[in-house]
Amino acid sequence: MRGSHAFKLGANLRLTRHVDTRGSVAGVNVTPSVDFSTAVNTVDPASFGIPGNINTTFDRPALQSSINFLLGRVGNINQGFVQQGDGYGPGGTLFDFDARYPELDFYLQDTWKPRRNLTVDLGLRWELKLAPNNPDDLILRPNQAVVVGAPPSNTLRWERGDLHHDDVNNLGPVVGFAWDPWGDGKTSLRGNYRIAFDRINSFVLSSTIYQSIPGITTGVANTSFGQSGGRLPNLPALAPTLRPQDFVQPPPVSSNLLTVVDPEFQAPRTHGWVLSLQRELMAGTLVELTYVGRKADHLFGAYNVNQAEWRTNGFLDAFNVVQAGGQSPLMNQLLAPDTRRLPSETGSDMVRRLFASTLVLNSVAGLAGSLGTRIQGGRTLAELAGLGPYFFFPYPQFLGGMRVIDSGDWSRYHALELKLERRFRGGLGYQVSYTLAKSQDTRSFDPAFTVVSTGAVQSAGGTPFDIYDRSLNYADSDFDRRHAVQGFFVAELPFGSGRPFASGARGLLNGLIGGWQVSGLFRWWSGRPFTVFSGANTYSNVVQTPASCLGCSGGEGKLHDEGGVYWYFDPSERGQFSAPAAGDFGNLGRNAFRGPSSFSIDLGIQKRFRFGRDHELQLRADATNLTNTPTFGFPTTTLTSATFGRTRDNVITSRGRSSSR
Repeated sequence: MRGSHAFKLGANLRLTRHVDTRGSVAGVNVTPSVDFSTAVNTVDPASFGIPGNINTTFDRPALQSSINFLLGRVGNINQGFVQQGDGYGPGGTLFDFDARYPELDFYLQDTWKPRRNLTVDLGLRWELKLAPNNPDDLILRPNQAVVVGAPPSNTLRWERGDLHHDDVNNLGPVVGFAWDPWGDGKTSLRGNYRIAFDRINSFVLSSTIYQSIPGITTGVANTSFGQSGGRLPNLPALAPTLRPQDFVQPPPVSSNLLTVVDPEFQAPRTHGWVLSLQRELMAGTLVELTYVGRKADHLFGAYNVNQAEWRTNGFLDAFNVVQAGGQSPLMNQLLAPDTRRLPSETGSDMVRRLFASTLVLNSVAGLAGSLGTRIQGGRTLAELAGLGPYFFFPYPQFLGGMRVIDSGDWSRYHALELKLERRFRGGLGYQVSYTLAKSQDTRSFDPAFTVVSTGAVQSAGGTPFDIYDRSLNYADSDFDRRHAVQGFFVAELPFGSGRPFASGARGLLNGLIGGWQVSGLFRWWSGRPFTVFSGANTYSNVVQTPASCLGCSGGEGKLHDEGGVYWYFDPSERGQFSAPAAGDFGNLGRNAFRGPSSFSIDLGIQKRFRFGRDHELQLRADATNLTNTPTFGFPTTTLTSATFGRTRDNVITSRGRSSSR
């Protein structure tokens, strides 16, 4: 303390340890698992006397499976093994990975009172987020950065090193003030600004990185024992034939999937500011007006860097030629080695035969993904056709997907809040608030559990449509509620002893009419945004393209009844939607529409009975969703679905009724 200043200095040393223990590794268990597959250990009908007139579609397969099960005729044997030193531990060894996350935080703050009615806070935080480590030095990373725009490679090799660089330049200033302009204790003007930094959760690295490091675990499968008629009592022991170092350079082409971390990963950063004015209107009654702003960058995100290329390699032109019924030299060259091509047809003809629906939907990215991931004899079609290993994908070692955890997303939030509050006094208290808010971001879900969401689910709108331009995903947040009205009240009924009415009541009369209290809570929220997907991959093979709409303003959609079924878009609105052209993104984008609003009122009635000075009995009756108003979810949002625009959700209300239309 010095004069009108109060200085504070402190440190927060967070040394997190996350031990991940697993009995399931490499897609199997560390203990042997056995099935009785008839595809491996064949049940010959003649050898087992199976009648020839048995139903061959349903009955004979079930009987053959039962024979293998009852006789213990083994099919597949699988077992996972865990790295120990330069080899693998014995069967049954659990996977234990010890990850450490050191974080060092320091702060300095000055709380200054230059005047009796003014307080100013000034501070600075320094937060060091160090790369995770393992005491056994088991963390491996690719020998080159695997990120969008990096040089392609089919020779990636995993080596020891940090998953990402230490993030030590996180300086977060804080400034704030509280001012009573007239010094009467009835008005308060407050404001602050700060920069804050977030942390990465340890689960996402344990679930997607550590247990997937090449060579750290391996699975062993045995089918030869079953193929030779092996029986359950004589199971062979399984053991790896390769060493962990044999896996650190994966084969040049595979359908495997892997997740890595962007070496430039950094802590998410949020700029936050608030300005509020509070005024006491009368004794115990306050009105408050607040503006809240947020600007967040480097948010925790992820993407699939193996997004099929169709723009720079001429594939879009080839697609359009084939779609129009012509012959594309590029398509013919690409599919010349394809074993699915008939001798009498060209590659263009084969596409029209096997991918007719893909052509109809304009899914040029979908076709590029399908052809680019086809492997024949350990090589891709593009390589076999002389187009090179990187014609479609930059990392053919992981054609199943190369997911990159990064800090490349961002968000913005602005809100104006108005609140009227009466503190409980004289038997009455209440609060009513209104919020006008706007939240926008490039991704609304934390990718801790689903690193990269695909297809046409709502969360897929947070997966980059274009890994070179994430701004295509910038739109209203999935959780954005533009308007929100909320409130509550607590009121004691004015009857009985000490109350305005019947204040002289005593005994049984006071016990009946006194001690009653009514309380309530109400909420009204405007609808949340949702994305209408086209059902086509016209732009990305990872996530579907949002639909196009002719004449849509974004305000379309309202719950209505069509023949006893609830729909959100009416027939004329549904007819406005279409799939974008091949290679086009469309004119709607993510979260262009809003779902139904929600409304509910909860009510409670309470009666208190007093017994002497120290005992009280309370009886309550509570009603949740008093008006029994259903809250519907989103309609079917995929354009190609037969129920597009239809609301199908079951809604359970407080009375136990189910509204399903």
